[in-house]
Amino acid sequence: NMQRIIMGGNISTRMKHLIYLLLVIIYLSTVTACGDQFNNDTGSIRYPGTNREYPHNAECSWIIVSSGDIIELPFTSFSTENDVDFVFIRDGESSSSRLLGTYSGATLPSIVRTTTNKAFIHFTSDHSVTNTGFALRWNTVGILNQQIECRNGNKVAIPYLCDGYIDCEDGTDENCDGNQWIDQFDGTNSGL
Repeated sequence: NMQRIIMGGNISTRMKHLIYLLLVIIYLSTVTACGDQFNNDTGSIRYPGTNREYPHNAECSWIIVSSGDIIELPFTSFSTENDVDFVFIRDGESSSSRLLGTYSGATLPSIVRTTTNKAFIHFTSDHSVTNTGFALRWNTVGILNQQIECRNGNKVAIPYLCDGYIDCEDGTDENCDGNQWIDQFDGTNSGL
């Protein structure tokens, strides 16, 4: 019996319970907290933390609510078990909000932009391989009332560019090659 070897035969039951409780506390102190809600315009999320791998069967959710118009989420590191462990980012504050992206593997995702002032981030892992997880930062951008002009003269709010929905009759709001929209927004490019 392993318990007898570790505990010895002459230790009282109370002492055994105390040692067991101490071992549970030590174990729980190594588990990384998972998920949170933030009401900030800037911040960062690193899961599971530095110099660790995320645990098996993790289910973590973070909600970001900012005072601005949209949220930009650039990843600074990313490494999950490919096609098994995932990060989901949604455009809103719940698991039923519109899905913006699903990420897995070791490729650093592109910047994700919400169309609202809220983001829902969910991480899930399975029971097998673990990895170092992900880190991202967020910042709020106040551009909801700023617009880009389509070739036909219609205007589209910046958060609705390159979102997979055609808002300009000619589809120019979904022509997302390079930085043409960013250049136009910065005033370095005339109408598209």
